[in-house]
Amino acid sequence: SRCLFPKFDVMDKARWDGWRLEKTDVAERRDAAEVLSQSPQGLKEAVAHLRSLDPYVRQAALHAIEQAGERAASHAHDVVALLRDDTQYVRMAALQALVAMNVPDTEATFRAVGETLERLGDENESVRRSALEVLKGSLFRRAIFRTDVIVKQLDSRNPGIRRTALKALAILKLDALEAARLLIDQVGYVRVEAIKTVGIIVGSGEHGLEQEDLETVSRLVLERLGDSTAGVSKAVVEVAQQLEAAGAPVARQLCGYFGHSNWRVRKTAASIAQSLKCGSTLREQLDLMALQDENDKARGAAREAAFVLAGAVTNAAAASELPTPRLGQHGPTWVPERIGTVRPQCPFGLKTHWRALTLAWHDCRALSHHVRPG
Repeated sequence: SRCLFPKFDVMDKARWDGWRLEKTDVAERRDAAEVLSQSPQGLKEAVAHLRSLDPYVRQAALHAIEQAGERAASHAHDVVALLRDDTQYVRMAALQALVAMNVPDTEATFRAVGETLERLGDENESVRRSALEVLKGSLFRRAIFRTDVIVKQLDSRNPGIRRTALKALAILKLDALEAARLLIDQVGYVRVEAIKTVGIIVGSGEHGLEQEDLETVSRLVLERLGDSTAGVSKAVVEVAQQLEAAGAPVARQLCGYFGHSNWRVRKTAASIAQSLKCGSTLREQLDLMALQDENDKARGAAREAAFVLAGAVTNAAAASELPTPRLGQHGPTWVPERIGTVRPQCPFGLKTHWRALTLAWHDCRALSHHVRPG
Protein backbone atom coordinates (compact mmCIF):
# COMPACT_ATOMS: atom_id res chain seq x y z
CA SER A 1 0.00 0.00 0.00
CA ARG A 2 1.11 3.53 -0.65
CA CYS A 3 2.11 5.71 2.33
CA LEU A 4 0.03 8.84 2.84
CA PHE A 5 3.13 10.74 4.04
CA PRO A 6 5.98 10.33 1.55
CA LYS A 7 9.59 10.64 2.72
CA PHE A 8 10.63 14.29 3.16
CA ASP A 9 14.25 14.54 1.88
CA VAL A 10 16.86 17.14 2.84
CA MET A 11 16.50 19.15 -0.37
CA ASP A 12 12.77 19.50 0.13
CA LYS A 13 13.39 20.65 3.70
CA ALA A 14 15.92 23.26 2.50
CA ARG A 15 13.47 24.55 -0.12
CA TRP A 16 10.77 24.74 2.53
CA ASP A 17 12.99 26.82 4.83
CA GLY A 18 14.01 28.97 1.86
CA TRP A 19 10.37 29.65 1.21
CA ARG A 20 10.00 30.62 4.89
CA LEU A 21 12.63 33.35 4.31
CA GLU A 22 10.07 35.11 2.13
CA LYS A 23 7.49 35.27 4.90
CA THR A 24 6.55 38.67 6.30
CA ASP A 25 6.84 37.49 9.91
CA VAL A 26 10.23 38.56 11.29
CA ALA A 27 10.45 35.72 13.83
CA GLU A 28 9.78 33.09 11.16
CA ARG A 29 12.44 34.55 8.85
CA ARG A 30 14.93 34.53 11.71
CA ASP A 31 14.12 30.91 12.54
CA ALA A 32 14.44 29.90 8.88
CA ALA A 33 17.84 31.60 8.62
CA GLU A 34 19.07 29.68 11.66
CA VAL A 35 17.92 26.35 10.18
CA LEU A 36 19.41 27.08 6.75
CA SER A 37 22.82 27.85 8.26
CA GLN A 38 23.17 24.30 9.60
CA SER A 39 23.49 22.33 6.34
CA PRO A 40 25.25 22.73 2.95
CA GLN A 41 21.93 22.43 1.14
CA GLY A 42 20.49 25.14 3.36
CA LEU A 43 23.43 27.45 2.58
CA LYS A 44 22.88 26.97 -1.16
CA GLU A 45 19.24 27.88 -0.69
CA ALA A 46 20.21 30.99 1.29
CA VAL A 47 22.70 32.06 -1.41
CA ALA A 48 19.97 31.67 -4.02
CA HIS A 49 17.79 34.10 -2.04
CA LEU A 50 20.54 36.76 -2.12
CA ARG A 51 19.17 37.67 -5.58
CA SER A 52 15.65 38.25 -4.26
CA LEU A 53 13.94 41.53 -5.16
CA ASP A 54 12.79 41.94 -1.54
CA PRO A 55 15.54 43.58 0.60
CA TYR A 56 14.19 41.89 3.72
CA VAL A 57 14.66 38.48 2.10
CA ARG A 58 18.23 39.38 1.09
CA GLN A 59 18.92 40.50 4.64
CA ALA A 60 17.53 37.24 6.10
CA ALA A 61 19.64 35.20 3.66
CA LEU A 62 22.75 37.13 4.74
CA HIS A 63 21.94 36.39 8.37
CA ALA A 64 21.88 32.66 7.50
CA ILE A 65 25.31 32.98 5.89
CA GLU A 66 26.59 34.96 8.88
CA GLN A 67 25.49 32.21 11.29
CA ALA A 68 27.22 29.60 9.14
CA GLY A 69 30.51 31.45 9.64
CA GLU A 70 33.61 29.98 8.02
CA ARG A 71 31.59 27.15 6.47
CA ALA A 72 30.14 29.75 4.08
CA ALA A 73 33.55 31.14 2.99
CA SER A 74 33.17 29.68 -0.51
CA HIS A 75 30.21 32.03 -1.08
CA ALA A 76 32.22 35.19 -0.30
CA HIS A 77 31.91 36.60 -3.84
CA ASP A 78 28.09 36.48 -3.57
CA VAL A 79 28.22 38.41 -0.29
CA VAL A 80 30.69 40.99 -1.63
CA ALA A 81 28.27 41.82 -4.45
CA LEU A 82 25.73 43.04 -1.86
CA LEU A 83 28.13 45.58 -0.35
CA ARG A 84 26.82 47.97 -3.00
CA ASP A 85 23.16 47.16 -2.37
CA ASP A 86 20.74 50.08 -2.52
CA THR A 87 19.37 49.29 0.95
CA GLN A 88 21.56 50.28 3.89
CA TYR A 89 20.58 47.42 6.22
CA VAL A 90 21.44 44.91 3.48
CA ARG A 91 24.89 46.47 3.12
CA MET A 92 25.32 46.29 6.89
CA ALA A 93 24.27 42.62 6.96
CA ALA A 94 26.74 41.85 4.15
CA LEU A 95 29.58 43.41 6.15
CA GLN A 96 28.62 41.44 9.25
CA ALA A 97 28.57 38.24 7.18
CA LEU A 98 32.09 38.98 5.93
CA VAL A 99 33.31 39.36 9.52
CA ALA A 100 31.87 35.95 10.46
CA MET A 101 33.12 34.16 7.33
CA ASN A 102 36.83 34.97 7.89
CA VAL A 103 37.47 34.53 4.17
CA PRO A 104 40.91 33.20 3.10
CA ASP A 105 43.22 34.86 0.57
CA THR A 106 41.27 34.61 -2.66
CA GLU A 107 40.28 36.99 -5.42
CA ALA A 108 37.01 37.57 -3.61
CA THR A 109 38.99 38.59 -0.53
CA PHE A 110 40.84 41.40 -2.26
CA ARG A 111 37.61 42.52 -3.85
CA ALA A 112 36.03 42.49 -0.40
CA VAL A 113 38.83 44.71 0.93
CA GLY A 114 38.18 47.36 -1.70
CA GLU A 115 34.41 47.24 -1.26
CA THR A 116 34.71 47.35 2.54
CA LEU A 117 36.94 50.40 2.45
CA GLU A 118 34.43 52.04 0.13
CA ARG A 119 31.73 51.35 2.74
CA LEU A 120 33.73 53.45 5.20
CA GLY A 121 32.42 56.36 3.18
CA ASP A 122 28.79 55.21 3.38
CA GLU A 123 26.24 57.88 4.26
CA ASN A 124 24.73 55.61 6.90
CA GLU A 125 26.57 55.54 10.23
CA SER A 126 25.60 51.93 11.02
CA VAL A 127 27.14 50.74 7.76
CA ARG A 128 30.34 52.65 8.50
CA ARG A 129 30.48 51.11 11.96
CA SER A 130 30.11 47.62 10.48
CA ALA A 131 32.89 48.35 7.99
CA LEU A 132 35.18 49.24 10.89
CA GLU A 133 34.38 45.90 12.51
CA VAL A 134 35.43 44.17 9.28
CA LEU A 135 38.76 46.02 9.36
CA LYS A 136 39.36 44.85 12.92
CA GLY A 137 38.72 41.26 11.86
CA SER A 138 39.75 39.07 8.98
CA LEU A 139 40.54 41.81 6.45
CA PHE A 140 42.99 43.73 8.65
CA ARG A 141 46.21 42.41 7.09
CA ARG A 142 45.02 43.01 3.53
CA ALA A 143 43.63 46.50 4.13
CA ILE A 144 47.00 48.04 5.00
CA PHE A 145 47.84 48.03 1.29
CA ARG A 146 44.79 50.12 0.39
CA THR A 147 45.09 53.08 2.75
CA ASP A 148 44.82 55.45 -0.21
CA VAL A 149 41.07 54.80 -0.20
CA ILE A 150 40.85 55.81 3.47
CA VAL A 151 43.02 58.92 3.01
CA LYS A 152 40.71 60.03 0.21
CA GLN A 153 37.75 59.86 2.60
CA LEU A 154 39.48 62.30 4.98
CA ASP A 155 38.44 65.03 2.52
CA SER A 156 34.75 64.08 2.55
CA ARG A 157 32.18 66.79 3.17
CA ASN A 158 30.44 64.54 5.69
CA PRO A 159 32.12 64.94 9.12
CA GLY A 160 30.93 61.48 10.14
CA ILE A 161 32.81 59.94 7.22
CA ARG A 162 35.94 61.90 8.14
CA ARG A 163 35.75 60.62 11.70
CA THR A 164 35.24 57.03 10.48
CA ALA A 165 38.29 57.36 8.20
CA LEU A 166 40.34 58.49 11.21
CA LYS A 167 39.18 55.46 13.19
CA ALA A 168 40.20 53.23 10.29
CA LEU A 169 43.70 54.76 10.24
CA ALA A 170 43.92 54.16 14.00
CA ILE A 171 43.03 50.49 13.46
CA LEU A 172 45.67 50.11 10.76
CA LYS A 173 48.16 52.34 12.66
CA LEU A 174 49.27 54.15 9.51
CA ASP A 175 49.59 57.70 8.11
CA ALA A 176 49.87 59.86 11.23
CA LEU A 177 50.65 62.90 9.08
CA GLU A 178 47.41 62.47 7.13
CA ALA A 179 45.47 62.17 10.37
CA ALA A 180 47.18 65.32 11.70
CA ARG A 181 45.63 67.29 8.83
CA LEU A 182 42.26 67.05 10.56
CA LEU A 183 43.56 68.58 13.79
CA ILE A 184 42.27 71.87 12.37
CA ASP A 185 38.95 70.46 11.16
CA GLN A 186 35.91 72.71 11.46
CA VAL A 187 33.95 70.10 13.44
CA GLY A 188 34.90 69.59 17.08
CA TYR A 189 34.40 65.83 17.40
CA VAL A 190 36.50 65.29 14.27
CA ARG A 191 39.36 67.24 15.90
CA VAL A 192 39.05 65.11 19.04
CA GLU A 193 39.17 61.93 16.94
CA ALA A 194 42.19 63.25 15.03
CA ILE A 195 44.10 63.82 18.29
CA LYS A 196 43.28 60.31 19.52
CA THR A 197 44.24 58.78 16.18
CA VAL A 198 47.62 60.53 16.16
CA GLY A 199 48.26 59.26 19.69
CA ILE A 200 47.37 55.66 18.78
CA ILE A 201 49.53 55.64 15.65
CA VAL A 202 52.56 57.29 17.27
CA GLY A 203 52.18 55.26 20.47
CA SER A 204 52.24 52.00 18.51
CA GLY A 205 55.92 52.51 17.69
CA GLU A 206 55.30 51.61 14.05
CA HIS A 207 54.54 55.10 12.75
CA GLY A 208 57.67 55.39 10.58
CA LEU A 209 57.91 59.17 11.06
CA GLU A 210 61.16 61.09 10.82
CA GLN A 211 62.18 63.40 13.68
CA GLU A 212 61.10 66.47 11.71
CA ASP A 213 57.66 64.95 11.12
CA LEU A 214 57.35 64.08 14.81
CA GLU A 215 58.07 67.70 15.72
CA THR A 216 55.42 68.86 13.25
CA VAL A 217 52.79 66.49 14.62
CA SER A 218 53.64 67.45 18.21
CA ARG A 219 53.37 71.16 17.40
CA LEU A 220 49.98 70.68 15.73
CA VAL A 221 48.66 68.70 18.71
CA LEU A 222 49.81 71.31 21.26
CA GLU A 223 48.18 74.07 19.22
CA ARG A 224 44.86 72.46 20.16
CA LEU A 225 45.38 73.57 23.78
CA GLY A 226 43.40 76.70 22.99
CA ASP A 227 40.48 74.67 21.63
CA SER A 228 37.30 75.14 23.69
CA THR A 229 35.58 72.01 22.33
CA ALA A 230 34.66 69.47 25.00
CA GLY A 231 37.15 66.63 25.19
CA VAL A 232 39.96 68.32 23.24
CA SER A 233 42.09 69.35 26.24
CA LYS A 234 41.76 65.91 27.82
CA ALA A 235 42.78 64.24 24.56
CA VAL A 236 45.82 66.53 24.21
CA VAL A 237 47.00 65.68 27.74
CA GLU A 238 46.74 61.95 27.00
CA VAL A 239 48.46 62.14 23.60
CA ALA A 240 51.31 64.44 24.70
CA GLN A 241 52.79 61.70 26.86
CA GLN A 242 52.76 59.26 23.93
CA LEU A 243 54.44 61.81 21.68
CA GLU A 244 57.16 62.51 24.24
CA ALA A 245 57.82 58.78 24.62
CA ALA A 246 58.14 58.48 20.84
CA GLY A 247 60.86 61.14 20.76
CA ALA A 248 58.87 64.30 19.99
CA PRO A 249 60.14 67.47 21.77
CA VAL A 250 56.90 68.05 23.67
CA ALA A 251 58.58 69.47 26.79
CA ARG A 252 60.53 72.04 24.80
CA GLN A 253 57.49 73.07 22.76
CA LEU A 254 55.35 73.24 25.90
CA CYS A 255 57.42 76.06 27.42
CA GLY A 256 55.75 78.66 25.21
CA TYR A 257 52.29 77.89 26.62
CA PHE A 258 52.97 78.79 30.26
CA GLY A 259 52.60 82.47 29.37
CA HIS A 260 49.52 82.08 27.17
CA SER A 261 46.81 84.73 27.49
CA ASN A 262 44.12 82.11 28.20
CA TRP A 263 44.32 80.72 31.74
CA ARG A 264 42.76 77.43 30.64
CA VAL A 265 45.65 76.91 28.24
CA ARG A 266 48.15 77.61 31.03
CA LYS A 267 46.33 75.21 33.35
CA THR A 268 46.29 72.44 30.74
CA ALA A 269 49.96 73.03 29.93
CA ALA A 270 50.79 72.53 33.61
CA SER A 271 48.79 69.28 33.61
CA ILE A 272 50.75 68.06 30.58
CA ALA A 273 54.02 68.97 32.28
CA GLN A 274 52.93 66.94 35.30
CA SER A 275 52.21 63.88 33.13
CA LEU A 276 55.56 64.15 31.29
CA LYS A 277 57.58 64.08 34.55
CA CYS A 278 60.56 65.91 33.01
CA GLY A 279 61.46 67.95 36.09
CA SER A 280 64.79 69.40 35.02
CA THR A 281 63.23 71.00 31.93
CA LEU A 282 60.04 72.57 33.24
CA ARG A 283 60.19 72.82 37.03
CA GLU A 284 61.68 76.33 37.18
CA GLN A 285 58.98 77.75 34.92
CA LEU A 286 56.29 75.95 36.90
CA ASP A 287 57.68 77.45 40.11
CA LEU A 288 57.38 80.95 38.68
CA MET A 289 53.91 80.24 37.32
CA ALA A 290 52.80 78.92 40.72
CA LEU A 291 53.87 82.21 42.28
CA GLN A 292 53.01 84.79 39.64
CA ASP A 293 49.98 83.55 37.69
CA GLU A 294 46.90 85.72 38.09
CA ASN A 295 44.42 82.82 37.98
CA ASP A 296 43.90 80.64 41.05
CA LYS A 297 43.21 77.47 39.05
CA ALA A 298 46.28 77.92 36.87
CA ARG A 299 48.43 78.55 39.96
CA GLY A 300 47.02 75.45 41.62
CA ALA A 301 47.75 73.29 38.57
CA ALA A 302 51.30 74.66 38.36
CA ARG A 303 51.87 74.09 42.08
CA GLU A 304 50.64 70.51 41.86
CA ALA A 305 52.80 69.84 38.79
CA ALA A 306 55.83 71.34 40.53
CA PHE A 307 55.31 69.06 43.54
CA VAL A 308 55.10 65.96 41.29
CA LEU A 309 58.19 66.97 39.34
CA ALA A 310 60.05 67.73 42.55
CA GLY A 311 59.29 64.21 43.75
CA ALA A 312 60.46 62.74 40.44
CA VAL A 313 63.74 64.65 40.60
CA THR A 314 64.23 63.69 44.26
CA ASN A 315 63.74 60.00 43.54
CA ALA A 316 65.94 60.06 40.46
CA ALA A 317 68.78 62.11 41.95
CA ALA A 318 69.68 62.04 45.63
CA ALA A 319 67.14 62.59 48.36
CA SER A 320 69.94 62.86 50.88
CA GLU A 321 71.04 66.21 49.42
CA LEU A 322 67.79 67.85 50.54
CA PRO A 323 67.81 69.40 54.00
CA THR A 324 65.64 67.49 56.46
CA PRO A 325 62.75 69.64 57.68
CA ARG A 326 61.80 69.64 61.33
CA LEU A 327 58.28 70.31 62.55
CA GLY A 328 58.04 72.30 65.75
CA GLN A 329 55.03 72.82 67.93
CA HIS A 330 53.76 75.80 65.92
CA GLY A 331 54.61 74.62 62.36
CA PRO A 332 57.69 74.17 60.24
CA THR A 333 60.95 75.59 61.56
CA TRP A 334 62.64 75.17 58.17
CA VAL A 335 61.55 77.10 55.06
CA PRO A 336 62.56 75.43 51.76
CA GLU A 337 65.19 77.05 49.60
CA ARG A 338 62.47 77.81 47.04
CA ILE A 339 61.96 81.30 48.54
CA GLY A 340 65.64 82.10 48.55
CA THR A 341 66.12 81.06 44.92
CA VAL A 342 62.95 82.56 43.51
CA ARG A 343 62.88 85.82 45.41
CA PRO A 344 65.89 87.60 43.78
CA GLN A 345 64.70 86.81 40.25
CA CYS A 346 62.13 89.60 40.09
CA PRO A 347 60.88 92.43 42.31
CA PHE A 348 58.19 90.57 44.24
CA GLY A 349 55.64 92.47 46.21
CA LEU A 350 54.05 91.52 49.49
CA LYS A 351 51.32 89.49 47.80
CA THR A 352 53.77 87.37 45.82
CA HIS A 353 55.96 86.85 48.88
CA TRP A 354 52.91 85.62 50.79
CA ARG A 355 52.30 83.11 47.97
CA ALA A 356 55.91 81.96 48.38
CA LEU A 357 55.32 81.38 52.09
CA THR A 358 52.15 79.46 51.31
CA LEU A 359 54.02 77.39 48.74
CA ALA A 360 56.74 76.66 51.29
CA TRP A 361 54.15 75.39 53.74
CA HIS A 362 52.73 73.07 51.05
CA ASP A 363 56.28 71.93 50.28
CA CYS A 364 56.73 70.87 53.87
CA ARG A 365 53.49 68.90 53.74
CA ALA A 366 54.43 67.29 50.41
CA LEU A 367 57.83 66.23 51.83
CA SER A 368 56.35 64.85 55.04
CA HIS A 369 57.87 61.44 54.32
CA HIS A 370 61.28 63.03 54.98
CA VAL A 371 60.17 64.68 58.23
CA ARG A 372 61.26 63.52 61.69
CA PRO A 373 59.76 65.13 64.80
CA GLY A 374 61.96 67.79 66.38
